Amino acid sequence: MSPLGALLIGFAGGGLAGWGIATWMSGEARRRQGRFLSFVSHELNTPLTAMNMTVLNFVRGVFGSLSPEHEQWMKILMEQTARLADLVGDLRDLVHIEFHRDFRMHFAETNMKDVLLRSAETVESGLARMKIPFAMETPEGLPLVWADPDRIRRVIDDLIAHAKKFRQGGGLSVAAAHSAGGGVEVAVRFKGPYVDQQEIERMVDLFYIVDRKKTTVLSSVGLGLGMCRMIVEGCGGTFSMTVGQSGETTFTVT
Repeated sequence: MSPLGALLIGFAGGGLAGWGIATWMSGEARRRQGRFLSFVSHELNTPLTAMNMTVLNFVRGVFGSLSPEHEQWMKILMEQTARLADLVGDLRDLVHIEFHRDFRMHFAETNMKDVLLRSAETVESGLARMKIPFAMETPEGLPLVWADPDRIRRVIDDLIAHAKKFRQGGGLSVAAAHSAGGGVEVAVRFKGPYVDQQEIERMVDLFYIVDRKKTTVLSSVGLGLGMCRMIVEGCGGTFSMTVGQSGETTFTVT
């Protein structure tokens, strides 16, 4: 019998020592699960990155001009591959937060106008195809901000995707402005279902699942909004969500 097997039998009766071994086993299982999920997210991200860059090059004319018919399909591919890449990025960050416990931001001077325009590029054609009015305001002279540029772009992508999924009529807008503290404030607005403040607080936590039996909101997990809040706050900013009585919803990232 192995030494570990003898230890497990010795502590089979329970008690504090037995709990300690169970905790060690649980920690080891968590590490193994984390390594597995890291491998999965890496394997997903590699082909997605290649697909995304190829489609972008087609849309931007790097490989020659596209017919209008082919261009619309390429833009659909661009939007969907970008969305998948964002979801894999969320999964990768979640693994480092929950399993490896070594999540780190990568800070740099970030031009928020460039971030917003890149997000708009991937969603404009899809919104137009669905006949959803879309407006983006990016005034000149916005200051550079100290943030994680890739993750902040993903935050904007996730908020636009959320608005697109849960809107109940009307358009969708994204507006940037100078914040009172000398930074940049971004507001994403749309009309969705009404939710009260208690529900809002739950929705911006990781893992909270909206129960469609108790609400008119579509079934959804709060990973997207919870991850957005964590990234923004990790950059030293603030994240808020407000919902009016008629469902006027605003996400504000400062």
